[in-house]
Amino acid sequence: DNKVYISGGTITGSVYGGLGSSDAAGNKVYISGTPIFGNNTMLYGGHSDRGGDVSGNVLNIHTKGLQAANVRDFDEYNFYLQNDTKADDTLLTLTGGDDSDKITYITKSKINVGMEGSAPALRIGDSVTLLENTNGITADNTTDYGPEMRQGVSVVYDITTGLNEDGHKLVTTIDGGKVLEQTKSPVETQAATAAFLNSGADMLAGSGIASMSEATSAEDGAIFGVMGGGSMRYKTGSYADVKGYNLAMGFGKAVTNSAGRLTFGPFIEYGKGEYTSHLDGGIRGDGNTKYYGVGVLARQDNNSGVYYEGSLRYGRMDSDYASGDLINFADNRVQTSYDSSSAYYGAHLGIGKVNKLNDTTKADVYAKFMYTHQNGDSVALRGEGVGEVYDFDAVDSTRVRVGARVSRDYSARGTGYAGLAYEYEFDGEARATVLGFSTPSPSIKGSSGLLELGYILQPKGANDPAIDINLQGWGGKKQGFTGNVNFVWKF
Repeated sequence: DNKVYISGGTITGSVYGGLGSSDAAGNKVYISGTPIFGNNTMLYGGHSDRGGDVSGNVLNIHTKGLQAANVRDFDEYNFYLQNDTKADDTLLTLTGGDDSDKITYITKSKINVGMEGSAPALRIGDSVTLLENTNGITADNTTDYGPEMRQGVSVVYDITTGLNEDGHKLVTTIDGGKVLEQTKSPVETQAATAAFLNSGADMLAGSGIASMSEATSAEDGAIFGVMGGGSMRYKTGSYADVKGYNLAMGFGKAVTNSAGRLTFGPFIEYGKGEYTSHLDGGIRGDGNTKYYGVGVLARQDNNSGVYYEGSLRYGRMDSDYASGDLINFADNRVQTSYDSSSAYYGAHLGIGKVNKLNDTTKADVYAKFMYTHQNGDSVALRGEGVGEVYDFDAVDSTRVRVGARVSRDYSARGTGYAGLAYEYEFDGEARATVLGFSTPSPSIKGSSGLLELGYILQPKGANDPAIDINLQGWGGKKQGFTGNVNFVWKF
């Protein structure tokens, strides 16, 4: 059960994973870098002077261009192709040394091949020589050749491994490749950040523009602000849980016209959240996300009760990803992570009509179109043995929402309201490629329903703000709740 690590230097003697007069089993020898071995250097998994157990020993080769006399008593050989490995390279050349038996024996051994994620993708038909011994290599039907080679945590190749015609080389050849299902996990971040950007758009298109429109006369200006937060689950083919808060602050100005009143103004926005994504196979990813940007809101309220509204926004989104669940070539879980940053922009248009039902009650029926675009990015996975680059496509979210809200005045200062809405997302798909392969694509496309309740408290004093408290519950493609507190100061 020893572990021997060699990563450089000159070694003229032999290497033993375990050495003794009894058992020398379960040892692992790791060779990386550019060590120089002597002409008679033997690599032993284990050596027992009295014929003890030397089973279960493993040789791990993390380099190429090595030369030694021979290898003995390894039950498993793991060959890791490094990022500078090319077709037709040789990893380990064996000369036989001065041993009377110069042949290399890999009978009853398991042969595995893996590849670093940062290495260039291999093509069908490419071959790499794992072992070479001009004196001969002996294998039989007890030799277990792994049928696949995994590159990093993203791609798996079908391979054929075996001896060449003269029995002097152990060669692995690429037969084909495909992306692993677990590659969906790093891409889930893009779907989660797109969903979080949409939560900011929802706040602006709802509470934000409503707060701004409180600038009720041409002479008045108003500083308005919106604060919201919540926890949502988005079904993406798997699912992602996103929670966080959104902020927006701006200045609104009202201008009367022949049709009614136009309210408009600039704003700044900020949002910060965290997410957890889950694949059906149990793989979990975690990360943080934030955005910051600027924009403008506008709304025309006609005397007839009909209104039109819209917004534009632009900013930057930062996010990160980490997971300890992705599986590498050796069937071990590895820690992987990356950071990403990209620009975003968006817009919304809306139309509605406010109908007065009686002296204290009115109904607002509306339809809104919302669009958000998040630019793509290229990131390299961090982690041992990984490094593959994920090229994320841009994510576009296109949504339509129709709904109604009924409000009632309970006093001169207080108004309560309740609303229902239906929303459909037409796109929201996150696409990516890695090593030339397309990954699975999570998507937030689908239908959702909204139930909202709120209360508006009008200012008591001249310098007091108007306050709107709003709670929303969602079901369907997105599930969860949000809460907003909106305020307007006139001056």
